[in-house]
Order: sequence, then structure tokens, then C-alpha cells
Amino acid sequence: MKKSISALILLCIVSLPLSGQGREIKKDISRSFDAHKGTVLHLKHGDGNVTLNSWDKDAVEIKVHYRASYGTVGTGGKRDFDVEFSQSGNDIYVTGKETGTISTGIHFHRQYEYEYTIQAPAFLDLDLNGKDGNLFINDWNSVIHIDCEDGDVELRNTRSDDAVIRLEDGDISLNDFKGVLTLSAEDGDVRMNGCIFTACKIRLEDGDITGRELSGDFDLKLEDGDARLDDVSVAEFECTTQDGDVILGVQKADEIRCEISTEDGDVLLRLGRDISARVEIDTDDGSIRCDVPGQSDYKKKKNHLSTVLGDGDGWIRVTTGDGNVTVRELR
Repeated sequence: MKKSISALILLCIVSLPLSGQGREIKKDISRSFDAHKGTVLHLKHGDGNVTLNSWDKDAVEIKVHYRASYGTVGTGGKRDFDVEFSQSGNDIYVTGKETGTISTGIHFHRQYEYEYTIQAPAFLDLDLNGKDGNLFINDWNSVIHIDCEDGDVELRNTRSDDAVIRLEDGDISLNDFKGVLTLSAEDGDVRMNGCIFTACKIRLEDGDITGRELSGDFDLKLEDGDARLDDVSVAEFECTTQDGDVILGVQKADEIRCEISTEDGDVLLRLGRDISARVEIDTDDGSIRCDVPGQSDYKKKKNHLSTVLGDGDGWIRVTTGDGNVTVRELR
């Protein structure tokens, strides 16, 4: 009986007429706007990739390239694409729209190319909202707000006192970033290189944080990922993980204030020779080892260690559940 029903459904589908079979949409759309300090670009780019590069002109040039094919086994289902542009005071609004009519049957839509290429002055504030598209921002100096679902984000040579990034499923890469960063993501890795943070706040559910040649204040919280930061100069560093390891290499710090907490992850601290701090380490079921030269007031029990490095100007606190803790000299 089930086979008969399946065969009947398949027969009905095959007998449906083809609507718009192999139809291709190809559009190249462009628009320019004047810009001054305080101008904000509000871009809703859907599944499109976005590339933003700065230039010396006080103008915003937006080019959109779209190419796709679609078809429907059945009736209806006509599709199209357009971009809405508008400006109100200091706000520029750009919205990409993929439209379609109601269809009966099976619909297929294969997207080939969907790209936004934007050139604008570096002071242009950005408010970017997307679904599956990737973002690349180069040589920028402004407010940057990004809210995307499934796409990667890359920032290069960027300055921002207010950079806010929210992703559901995507990787984030920052190279030569300077300023204040607030970042939250569900499934994705964060990579940072050559960044100077006034403040760096990251909330990550399933992904790793890696970085080199970093400085600033850090507030990191991870669930199922590792934090691996090397060649770091910090004042304040706070990192909390559940199942991930924390590996931190601190080159220098003025009165360091460092707090690390893990449940099932190990902690490796590699400290420069000039680090001065009081160290307190506690663990439930892990081992503790501190191999830094020049310690004083050293005390160790089964699940606790305290010691003083240098003059003890700052402080370092580490707590773990099942994780091991190792402190050694940075070489």
C-alpha cells in the first residue's frame, strides 16, 4: 500500500508542468551617496557577500552583482531580485530583496553570485545585517555593528571604539584591530592577530579563540572551546571555560590582574621574566605545577598553591575542576 501511495505521489509530481525552467536572473545595480562624519550605512544583505574598502572621497559607492537561476516543477514560483535604496538625514538604507510568487510543486533555486562591493570614507558608521553572506572590511575607522546568521567576518586594519559583532554560525578573523570589541557567537572560531584592545569582550558557545601579538583588557567566556593566546601584554585578563583548555603567554604586564576558571580544561600559563604578581591556584581533581624562577613565600598543598613572583604587584588566580594547572617561564 505504501509503495502504491509513493508511486502515485511521484507520478503526480512528474506530471506537473515545468514553470520557469532554467530561468536566469542577472542584475548589476549601483548607487552613490554623499557622506560626511556621522553618516550611517544600514545594509541588509541577506545571503550576499559584502566587501567594504575605504577611499579618500566623501561619497559612498555601492555596487551589487546578482546572478541566479531557478525553476519550478509545477505552477507559479516566479522569482526576481532588486535592491532598495533610500536616504534620510544621516542614514543611508540599502536592502537586497529576493522576491517570489506562490508556487505549487517542487521549487529549486540555485544561486551563483551575490556580491556587494562598497567603497566609502573610513569614517562611515556601519550597521550590517545578513543571513548567510560573508563580510570583509578593510581599512576602517568608525562604529561597526554586525548582526549575521551564517557567515564569516574578517576585519583588517580597523579602528573602532564601538565594534559589536553577533554571529550564529561563522568564523571571525581580526588583523590589526584597535579599539573596543564586543563579540558573541554560537558556532565559530575567533582568530586575532596584532590587535590592541581598549577592551575585548567575547562570548563563544562552540568554538576556539586563538591570538598572537595582542594587548589590552580581555573578558572571555567559552563553553566548548579552547582559548590559546600567545605573546600577550595585558592589564586585566579574565577567562572562563567549561570543557576547553586555556593557554596564555604573557610577555609583559603592569600590575597584572588575571583570573582563569575552567571546569574540565587544563591551564598553561607562560609568564615573562618581569611579571610581578601574587599567585593563587586551586583545583578539585587536577595537578598543580609552578616552575617560574625567583619565587618567594611558596606554599603548596594537594589542591592548592600560592606563591609570589617578583614584588607581587599584581595578582593571578586560577581555579579548575578536573583540569591540570602549569605555570612556567616564557622563553
